[in-house]
Amino acid sequence: MIGCQSVLHSDLWVLWPFLRPTHDSTAGIWATLLYSGGWYAWSQGRYDIAQQMVGKARKVRQRRFGREDVATLASISLFALVQKDQGRWSEAEKLEVQVMETSKTKLGADHPNTLSSMNNLAFTWQNQGRHADALALMEDCAQARRRVLGEEHPYTLLSLAAVAKWSS
Repeated sequence: MIGCQSVLHSDLWVLWPFLRPTHDSTAGIWATLLYSGGWYAWSQGRYDIAQQMVGKARKVRQRRFGREDVATLASISLFALVQKDQGRWSEAEKLEVQVMETSKTKLGADHPNTLSSMNNLAFTWQNQGRHADALALMEDCAQARRRVLGEEHPYTLLSLAAVAKWSS
């Protein structure tokens, strides 16, 4: 079995743009493979490859499942992270706002995915110098995470730490 690491450390990754699912029913599987490979490339700092793979996964998922699908939102969110790591803060912000607003509507304001999207957007705003907006959003996120995930959950603690740091 070939894993993400073996593919990215060989020349096989060069072929992925030419490989296509042969049937519409396999498009979801194809998008998942692209997403996973893109996540791995992103985690290794190979942002050019990650952008291509996650971008394609995003397009396939939007076409196949719609803009409000949880898998589509995950692809958009990861694409935004890749954009941030390449210094494209404005593009990332637009995507993160889209994910947060759609998640609130589709999943609910207290869903863990919605809270993660709030967290991501708050960090983007902080890095853009929008400190007051970032702090307000992170305070809302921390409060909701405390209520939903519990006081000792790692994500709650991370949000509370950000609030404490940004408040000082």
